Amino acid sequence: MSTTNHEPVKLFISYSHKDERFREQLQEHLVALKRQGLVEAWHDRRIAPGQEWKGAINENLEAAGIILLLISPSFIASPYCYDIEMTRALEKHEQGQALVIPVIVRPADWEWAPFGKLQALPKEAKPVRRWGDRDEAWRNVVQGIRKAVEDLNEGAVREHVREVSRPDLRATAMECLNLLYGIAEANGRVLDRIEAPKGAAWQDLADDNYNSVCERCEDVRQQRISSDQYLDTVCKDPDVDAVCKRKWYLGERLEEYKRVIDRQPGLSQDHSRVQQYLKYDVSDPDLNPRQLQQAITAAIGQLEAVLEQR
Repeated sequence: MSTTNHEPVKLFISYSHKDERFREQLQEHLVALKRQGLVEAWHDRRIAPGQEWKGAINENLEAAGIILLLISPSFIASPYCYDIEMTRALEKHEQGQALVIPVIVRPADWEWAPFGKLQALPKEAKPVRRWGDRDEAWRNVVQGIRKAVEDLNEGAVREHVREVSRPDLRATAMECLNLLYGIAEANGRVLDRIEAPKGAAWQDLADDNYNSVCERCEDVRQQRISSDQYLDTVCKDPDVDAVCKRKWYLGERLEEYKRVIDRQPGLSQDHSRVQQYLKYDVSDPDLNPRQLQQAITAAIGQLEAVLEQR
């Protein structure tokens, strides 16, 4: 059995309890790394009786060198996993204090999320549940973790984090394009509801702007205002929610797009033109769903043309 002269890397597993079976499967496959003295994994089921659970989670999250996010619809829906554990994990990642690795366990709409810019496991971000051989999926995940541990032990994690957190110009443009595809797809379904003969509750949205809709729906979700039939119908629709979230995240990625462009003067004239169009036209707060679809269609064509250039 091979050994290491390094202290085991503390591994923090963030997951929804609805995905406990995936966490158990991962732990079984991590035993090889544990036997080699490479990792020491922690998760909230290790909290002892009588121990203050929040303090235990915070202590182990702060001590972790690698943080695994087991991504699924349940993880994204969990306020504690998403808003607390993931937020702190990404702060540590950006500061070079830890490496965050998303592990996609079930199909989910996750590319828009803050961790969507990070390289995910298994390969090609294919959800573990969709692998014909589940053991092969976990083997691929553990191999990725092993490589991360080796980099960490060699003192290369800071450089690796910078590489992952600062994608190149083409990668950033592709990320924006994928977000545009997602917005167009969800907004197209919203338009179908508006045009439907029985879509009376949707008619107000036809001439309303999305920014206003998103803000009012957020108020409804937080119960700060009373709802009505229109808001009740629209705010409960998953496609409206998807457009709002992706529009917000597109704005975040456009700022990164601009920073990457600025680091490559002389090579980015076309990218700069498209970035400006995306920022001021697609992100126009006064666009209603039909206008948004027209702006996105034009933007997709422009961005695809730029990406086809060599």
